[in-house]
Amino acid sequence: MITERTSVFQGLRLIGIVTIVAGHAGISLVGGGNWCTFFFLLSGFLYKDVIHDADEYGSYIWRKVCRLYPIYWFCLALYLLLALVRGCEEQYTIHWDFLPHFLLIQTWLPEVDAMGYLGPAWFLSALLFCYLLAPLIKALVDKSKYVVLFFLAGMTTFYLLDTERYLSPIYRLFEYAVGLWMYRWLCQDTLQRKELFPGCMILLLLCFLSVLHFGVPEWVNVPLFSVAIYAVYLYKSDSMQSLLGNRFLIWLSKSDIFIYLTHAGIGFHLVYYFLTTNAIVATVGGVVVGVIIREIYLKGHQGLAQIIESK
Repeated sequence: MITERTSVFQGLRLIGIVTIVAGHAGISLVGGGNWCTFFFLLSGFLYKDVIHDADEYGSYIWRKVCRLYPIYWFCLALYLLLALVRGCEEQYTIHWDFLPHFLLIQTWLPEVDAMGYLGPAWFLSALLFCYLLAPLIKALVDKSKYVVLFFLAGMTTFYLLDTERYLSPIYRLFEYAVGLWMYRWLCQDTLQRKELFPGCMILLLLCFLSVLHFGVPEWVNVPLFSVAIYAVYLYKSDSMQSLLGNRFLIWLSKSDIFIYLTHAGIGFHLVYYFLTTNAIVATVGGVVVGVIIREIYLKGHQGLAQIIESK
């Protein structure tokens, strides 16, 4: 649920999505793939469910499944259809590893190419892993505020062992856990304050984006995005609200999962092969295609619901 305190996050999410899309089109903006850390931190930060028993856990997982899988399968079907129409045999050919991709568990299995088929879906696979373990993480966080040391030690271990981090659902779970811990121990029931001076938050946002643009070591991602989330949640800023929490951006941000899933395999295909190879046009096209696909999905979903109700 979007509230006044969390509406600005929608604008930040959109910045992150557009940055990732632009990066895949060849344009270096403000952080590129670093924003994946922001999304896992924010997902944990916004976790609000309280699970007491198996029934509540089952209902929680069912809600997540009903939200993620239909959207993913819809985008996956469009991706395979477009590949078939264009004659890209290597993209629409189904191999043995299609089942893990279909079930969104491709990042859970080391022997599977997590970027196969609809490549960006690796994010949903890792996020689903986080959802499955979120109640356990919440229980650990509630027991002690010092459990964050365990999460940080887990991430540090990945660095020391030089283990794959970007696609790892375990590493992303640690990021998710830090976000959940932040809300529980730093922000829960915290009164929202006015910004220090008019435009202060805008200035901090520009500094934040500048730091990302010029590059930071990978290990800085978690503290940097954590500070950004904390500051946005803690300080009320009318200028930030107008810039990143306005109705248009909130509406556009609702298409973020469609923009992300379809920008490479569908959006770029349509732009590159039917319009131009210009990276800026490809970026804008990827966003537009994602919004259009969301509208098609919603219309189809509503139509299907009406058919079911009529029977």
